[in-house]
Amino acid sequence: MELDDLGGLGADFFGAHAHQRRRRADVLASGVFGMEAGAKFQAYEAILQSFDWSFVAAARRLAPELAIAVLGPTPSHRRLDARTLADALLLGAGMVHWHDVELSGDDVARAHAAGLLVCTYTTDDEAGLRGGAAMGLDAMCTNDPGHMVKLRDAGRLRRGDR
Repeated sequence: MELDDLGGLGADFFGAHAHQRRRRADVLASGVFGMEAGAKFQAYEAILQSFDWSFVAAARRLAPELAIAVLGPTPSHRRLDARTLADALLLGAGMVHWHDVELSGDDVARAHAAGLLVCTYTTDDEAGLRGGAAMGLDAMCTNDPGHMVKLRDAGRLRRGDR
């Protein structure tokens, strides 16, 4: 397997979409909450992440300079517990990207203590967005980014405001 052949999305695909990669990296690096947590990834144009942790590991071996994250839960990593965090760190992940309803504030604190950023998918309602900010999430995926930005600009997405 070569990195240029990942799922048919080789160098031509990534080259053609370089402007989009830079924009996504800028968005992640600046953070929805206006935080500096994205600084860990600012030097990268893209973050490779997958639910298939063995794929992430293989890609990392081929290109150690990649910024990587792992998605979950998975059948072998159902909870964001100490074993899951240790496995993510062994892969060289800088972030865990977890289903929003599967996380608690303690999970986020444990991941942060391990040195990992925490991102969630997919939160669209105000209660979930505010709750995620209160738990100290570093980033959140949403299908309604305009709504999220309005909440942020109105001061309603403050980290740690439980």
